[in-house]
Amino acid sequence: MKLEVCKPEKTFEAQLDHCGKEFEELIQALAIYRNEPTQKHRAEVLFEALDCITCLWTFIFMIFSRAEIDAGINVVNCKNYVRGYLMTPDDYDIGAASERTSNILEGAEAR
Repeated sequence: MKLEVCKPEKTFEAQLDHCGKEFEELIQALAIYRNEPTQKHRAEVLFEALDCITCLWTFIFMIFSRAEIDAGINVVNCKNYVRGYLMTPDDYDIGAASERTSNILEGAEAR
């Protein structure tokens, strides 16, 4: 399963502006979900997050070649590995990930 690149805006700046609007929609969806944590609102958070990714992915494909993108992905993965940001096999345990997510949400609600 993969996200497809969408038809881009006419300029890089317009595409980034579009990405900003998608991000604002994600923030709104998350606020709604936090106030009323239903499955429907949770799904909307997912959809808006994926819209953001798709929008940025489209921006990246507007500027860079496939080889540049592959090289950039490798550099970012290496950088994140060295910094300890990459997920470990334990992070792929759905139960453990769900528990961590619940803890994060509880911490955010306490703020």
